[in-house]
Amino acid sequence: MFTLSFSILNNRADAEEIVQDTFVRAHRALADVPADCSLPAWLARIATRLARTRYPSMADLIAPQEPGSDGKILESKFYPIVAECVNRLPPQQREILAMRVTECWSYEEISRELGIDPDAVKSRIARARETLRILICKTCPDFAPAIKPSAAGPE
Repeated sequence: MFTLSFSILNNRADAEEIVQDTFVRAHRALADVPADCSLPAWLARIATRLARTRYPSMADLIAPQEPGSDGKILESKFYPIVAECVNRLPPQQREILAMRVTECWSYEEISRELGIDPDAVKSRIARARETLRILICKTCPDFAPAIKPSAAGPE
């Protein structure tokens, strides 16, 4: 839980607090664990949601670059581009990426849900991420240098 929280927040103290909150909330809602969900996956979902809501948005973590500049540049410019590009993904890619990224499903859970091999899940997620990267780079070339292509990705 700590590693997951820390990867989202990049702050040790906040990640430790999220881990504590995760187990407190899990204890209170133990009877509500979905029957088809593994306990580690359920805990990971709780931790992820708590970590994501720790700050109102990632833009709040970015200090203004100069006096008078808007600290919400990321939120106002990049997030809408990503959302637009996600919406342009083929439905199957959009679905599998949402299961993994938004819902924090494990590869095994996605495999069971879609009835495909876990290796196929990993492959499809990688293709969806690469397609998303390409769409973002085409939509906003200014981001292209910061977004590195994968070695085998299509161009």
